[in-house]
Amino acid sequence: MSILKLCRTVAWVLLAFIPIVGHPDDTDIFTVQPSGSATSAPNILFILDNTANWSKASQHWVGSATQGQAELKAIASFVSNLKQPVNVGLMMLSAHGNSRDGGYVRFGVRDMTSSANNLGLQKIVSGIDVNAPDEEIDQSSGDYANALYESWLYLTGSPTSWAGMDPMADFAGNSGTKQDNLTTSSTSGAGLSSGFAYKGSANGSGYNSPLGGGCGKTYIVFIGNNRQGQLPPVPGTSDPAATTLTQYKYSSVPDVQSAWTRFLRLRPDLVAGSTAATNGSIITYTIDAYHDQQNTDFTAMMKNMAFQGGGDYFQAGSDDALNLALQKILNRILAYNSVFASVSLPVSVSVRGTYLNQVYLGMFRPDSDAKPNWWAISSSTS
Repeated sequence: MSILKLCRTVAWVLLAFIPIVGHPDDTDIFTVQPSGSATSAPNILFILDNTANWSKASQHWVGSATQGQAELKAIASFVSNLKQPVNVGLMMLSAHGNSRDGGYVRFGVRDMTSSANNLGLQKIVSGIDVNAPDEEIDQSSGDYANALYESWLYLTGSPTSWAGMDPMADFAGNSGTKQDNLTTSSTSGAGLSSGFAYKGSANGSGYNSPLGGGCGKTYIVFIGNNRQGQLPPVPGTSDPAATTLTQYKYSSVPDVQSAWTRFLRLRPDLVAGSTAATNGSIITYTIDAYHDQQNTDFTAMMKNMAFQGGGDYFQAGSDDALNLALQKILNRILAYNSVFASVSLPVSVSVRGTYLNQVYLGMFRPDSDAKPNWWAISSSTS
C-alpha cells in the first residue's frame, strides 16, 4: 500500500471516532406576517406623557436632543417596522383651554397593515414639536389616573368622553391647528377618512370603540417622563376616575395610578364568567424615561403600574434603550397572541396522542425574546 493510500485510510478511521454534535435550529415562522385580520390582531394604545418634563435638558438624554423627541421617533419607528398585523393608537395628556387634566385620543387605534393608517400615524408623530404650546402642557399637570380612566372610556366605546376635546383630537374634519407658524397635523390632516376615535367635535362627544368583536388582546404602553420632586397629580374626589374606583370598591393603594391599571386588567365592570370579561382584560406596560435625574418615588409608581397592570416595567435613558424596550414589549405581546397547535402523528405506536376520550395536541408559542425558540404548552380536548 502506498504511503498516500495509507494516510487516507488512517484519516477515515480517525474521522469515524469523532463524535458528531448536532445543533437543532428553530424554524423562524414568527417573523413573517401570518394570515389574519385586524380584528384578531393585538390592539396597542400608546399613552404618551407630553408634559414639559419631556423636553428638560437637565436629563441629558442620550441620542436625540430631548427624550420627547426620542419617544416620538421611537413610536414612528415602531409602527414602520411592524411585520405582523397589529392595531396601534396614541393618547396624549391634555390640559389645554377648557380641557380637564386627563387624556385625549390623538390617533385612534387603527390597523397598521393599512399603509394609509401606518403612514398617517408616522406623519403625525413626526410633525409634533415637543416645545410647541399646542403640544406641551405644564410639567405639574398630566394626571395619569384620569388619562387611564379616559382610555377605559375610549376602548369600551363610552357614549360620552370626559377630559374635553383637545384641539388635536381624532375626530372627522379636524385638519390640525397652526401655532407660532407651525402646522401640526391631525388624523384628517394626515389624509385619513375613517377610524376616528370621537363621534363628533364637541366636548363630551362619545367614543367609537376600536375593539369590535374580535379576539385580539388589548394593551396599553404608558411612556412616562420621570419628574423631579413631584408625582403626577391625582384625581379630585369628584372626578369620575376617583368615583369609579369607589363604585367598584377599588382602593388607591399603593397609588391611584396603579389602582387604574389593576382595574383595566381585571375589568370589574364586566360580568364575571362572560365572554366579554374573558377577553376584556387590558394589560399595561410602562416605560420610565430618564437619564441623569431620577425621582425614585416616580419610578416606584411606574413599577407598580406595570405590576398591577399585568405587564412589565422598562427604564430608558437613550434612544437605543427606548427602541429596545418597545421591541421587547412587542415580542411579548406577539408571543402571547401567537399560540398555535401542531397537528401531527406520533412516531411510534407506543407514543399516543389520545387517552380515553381525550385528544392531546402539541401547542407552541414563540419565545418573547424572539430567539426564536418555542414554548411547548400542554392542551387537551374531550
